Amino acid sequence: MIASRPATERTAQGMRYEASARGSTPAPFVLGVAGTAKNTGKTTTMAGIMQEGLARGWRMCLTSIGFDGEELDNVTGLPKPRIHCEEGVVVATASRCVEAGTAAFGALEDAGIDTALGRVLIGEVRRRGLVVLAGPNKTIDLEALLGRIRGMRATPDLVLVDGAFGRIAPMTAVDAIVIATGGSRNRSIPALARDTEAIVRVFGIPSLDDAGWAGLFGEVRPSLANGAGCGETLVSYKDGRVATAPGSCLLGDQAWAAGGLGIAGIRAVFAAGATDAGGIRSFVRSLQERLGGVSLVFSSPISLMVSGDPVGVATAIDWVESGGGRVWVRRPVPLLAITVNPFYPVRLSSGNFAGRFVNRKNLLREFKRRLGVPVWDVVSDRTAGLGEQVASVLQRRRPVEMKET
Repeated sequence: MIASRPATERTAQGMRYEASARGSTPAPFVLGVAGTAKNTGKTTTMAGIMQEGLARGWRMCLTSIGFDGEELDNVTGLPKPRIHCEEGVVVATASRCVEAGTAAFGALEDAGIDTALGRVLIGEVRRRGLVVLAGPNKTIDLEALLGRIRGMRATPDLVLVDGAFGRIAPMTAVDAIVIATGGSRNRSIPALARDTEAIVRVFGIPSLDDAGWAGLFGEVRPSLANGAGCGETLVSYKDGRVATAPGSCLLGDQAWAAGGLGIAGIRAVFAAGATDAGGIRSFVRSLQERLGGVSLVFSSPISLMVSGDPVGVATAIDWVESGGGRVWVRRPVPLLAITVNPFYPVRLSSGNFAGRFVNRKNLLREFKRRLGVPVWDVVSDRTAGLGEQVASVLQRRRPVEMKET
């Protein structure tokens, strides 16, 4: 018998679990794997987690919010790691990608989602082989796809969602995330560590639960309860008023005046849309000396990563908190681990590219010294450690059925 859990539960490690509405069977755990740049080891990380899951007897599902699994890098021309799927793995990918791989599928289900490469189809691998992934690139479409996967007769234990920082917005739909970074993002180890430390900082912003939300904004709107965008900015005042302004971005100097909103007596502001460091700084400047005690609420850490400037965002958040303000996210996306890849490509005089590496030992030492999350080199360390981490999450979801390795 599978142990049941409340509909939503937060553990001491900050993980969010959602039990299925179908009896005591837990919903599949949805894990995003996002690379900070090309060639940072995202595909290797995802493939490694998949193999660890298969070794443990998990029913696996793969999809992507972009495009992955091609043979060569489309910029450098260098070979890329491929995605080999075993029999029984469920894949959700665009129709044209089904034909591009060598894996054979059973019956394919139309997920009803259009992409540039055709409709997204869901099918189980019946003969092992290579797969190419391309899936929905909008949050609403990824949520719809995950809904279809959760409704499958044989529900997967783990859904892996491939993605990248350049198209990270849909990752707000995942339960947790693994970030892949490395020399291809920045060849300077101190700079890369600082960049990654900022990512950890942003994903560590505390979440605002329903009670906290009600204390700041009164009635919890269904459209805001899960951090979904609402197309407007909410401003709460200490006298109990809650005003709205069009647009979902954080209000800056000009927007306060254009929206006819006063800045005196502000208690909290909720910005549902993507926000960058400049937007936060503009907001702080607009409040002048009134920042103390003000809560700034974002929809999720993903909305702060869309700009691709984690150092700038983390610095701006520090600025808010040093001025006495508080920063929250409505929907947390726990950062499970960081994977590192020392590799980076360089252009030769011939115009071709070749691979180079930053010092692996120095890279790992600096990351482990500065970051408060597990760090793995999935090439040299293999993926056993990362697999154990994911297994511990799933083990807590269904402690009886999960197989021991």
